[in-house]
Amino acid sequence: MRMIIGVDLGTQTCRSIMFDEDGRKIAASSASYDLKYVKPRWVEQDPNDWWNAVKTTLRNVMMKSKASPTDINAISFSSQANALVLLDGDGEPVYPVISWLDTRSEKEVEFLRERLTEENIYKTTGMILAPGFSPPKILWVKRNLPSIFSKIRKIVFTEDYIIYKLADEFAIDYSLISFSMLFDVNKACWAHDILDTIGVTPDMFSKPYPSGTPIGELTAEVADEIGLKRGTPIIVGGHDQCCAAVGAGVIEHGMVLNSIGTAQATLCVSDKPFHDSKMRVLRYIHALPERKWVLLRTISSAGILLRWFCENFCSAEAEVAKGMETSPYSLLDREAEAIEPGSEGLFVIPFFDEAEGVIYGLSLSHGKPHLYRALLESIGFEVRRSIDIIEDLGITVRDIRMVGGGAKSLLWRKIISNQTNKTISVPRETEAAALGAAILAGVGAKVYKDVYDGVKNAVKIIDSEKPEEDIVAIYDSAFKKYLEIVNRLRKS
Repeated sequence: MRMIIGVDLGTQTCRSIMFDEDGRKIAASSASYDLKYVKPRWVEQDPNDWWNAVKTTLRNVMMKSKASPTDINAISFSSQANALVLLDGDGEPVYPVISWLDTRSEKEVEFLRERLTEENIYKTTGMILAPGFSPPKILWVKRNLPSIFSKIRKIVFTEDYIIYKLADEFAIDYSLISFSMLFDVNKACWAHDILDTIGVTPDMFSKPYPSGTPIGELTAEVADEIGLKRGTPIIVGGHDQCCAAVGAGVIEHGMVLNSIGTAQATLCVSDKPFHDSKMRVLRYIHALPERKWVLLRTISSAGILLRWFCENFCSAEAEVAKGMETSPYSLLDREAEAIEPGSEGLFVIPFFDEAEGVIYGLSLSHGKPHLYRALLESIGFEVRRSIDIIEDLGITVRDIRMVGGGAKSLLWRKIISNQTNKTISVPRETEAAALGAAILAGVGAKVYKDVYDGVKNAVKIIDSEKPEEDIVAIYDSAFKKYLEIVNRLRKS
C-alpha cells in the first residue's frame, strides 16, 4: 500500500498524518508552538519552533506507523497564511515571524488605503484591507526597522519556509500567495502596484506553483534525521481552508465547505473569480492543480463562544460528562434537542469586529438549554448569511460539507441544514486539512491520476442531514428577525 503524508501547519499546532491511498489514517502526531504577545497588538512566533515541530511530528509518525521509508510516496502541506518570515541572503531569519494575528500596522493600512484605495486593492487581490495581511506588515518593517529591512533577501510564509528547510527550494502554492494581498487573483500574477508601493520585488518571494506540483526532494541530511527516505518528493500544498475543502471533497463549482472550530468559515468553489462590489467575501485561488477560485466568509466567534458558555455556565454538565467519559457538549445537545426550533424567540448574537455580542429576547421561561440552542442557531444563521451572499453573486450552492469540531454535533448539523435549506454532509476523516494536503501529495507523486481521482479514493461521506420543510419555514422567519437585530447592533 502506498502512503502519503499531510502536514497541517496551524497557527499554534503542527499535525503530521500518514494516510494510505484510500484516505485511511495510519498514524498521526502533533506538536504545539507558542504565540508571543510581545506588546499590545504585537503577535510573533519563532520559525525554528515550526521547524522543530515538523521534524518531531514526522519522526513520530514514522515510528508509530512502523512503515518503511520507501513506503512514503510524498509529503505536502496545509498551512496558515500571512505569517511573515524575513530571511537574509543565507536563508536565516532576521526578525521574528509577524503573525497574521498581529495588528501593529494600522498606520500602514491607512497609508495603503489612501494611496491605492480599498476598492482597487479588493478588485485586484480579492482581499479586504486589514493589518493581518502581508503588505501593511512589510511596509511597517520598512518604515520602522530600516536596518532589518535592508538585510531582507527573501520574504516567505509558513509553507515555503518549511519547504525550504526540507528541500532547499523556495516554492509556494497559488492559494497561499493569493491569500497574502500581494497577488492578482484575476490574472494569477503578482500585484505589481502593491509591490511597488511597499518597495519590494517579485524575486524577493518564493516562486508560486499550482497546488499538487512536485518542487523538490527531501535532502539527505533532513531525511536521515527524521527517518524518511532521501529524495522523498516534496509537493506544494495549500491554504488551510482550501486543503480542508479538498479533504472534504469540495472541489467543484457551487460546492461549499462549512468549517466550525474556534472560528466559523464558509468557503465556496467557483469556476471564475466573482467580484463582489459590496466586499462581503474574500476571493482567492483554490488549492487545486487546475485553476479554480474560492469565496470565503468567516466569523471569529463560533466554537470559541460555545467554549466560553460551557466553561462559565456548565460546570455541572462537565462533571457528569467526565464521569460518563463523554463531552459536555453531547449532554448539552441532548437537552437542547427538546427545545423547539427558534429557541422560543431567544437569540444569542455572536460578537463581530464591528459589534458586540448580545443576548436578545430573554425571559423567565428560558433556561440553559434555550441559551445553548440559541447559540447554535445564531452561528448557523451566519452560515445562512454566507450562503445567501454566495447565491446573490450568482452561484447556486448545491452541496455543503461540514468539518471541524462542530460537525460532531448531529443537532447542529440538523439546525444548519434547516436554516440553509441545503443537505449537510459529513466526511469520514475529521482531519480534513491534513487529508487534503495528503491528497495533493498523492497527486504530485502520481499516486492519483488527478485531484478528482484522489478525492474519489480518499474522501468518504459517512452521514447526511436533509432539510425538513416545516422547520425551514420556522427558521426563515427567525432569520429575518436575526438580521434586524444584527443590523441594529451595527448601527449603534
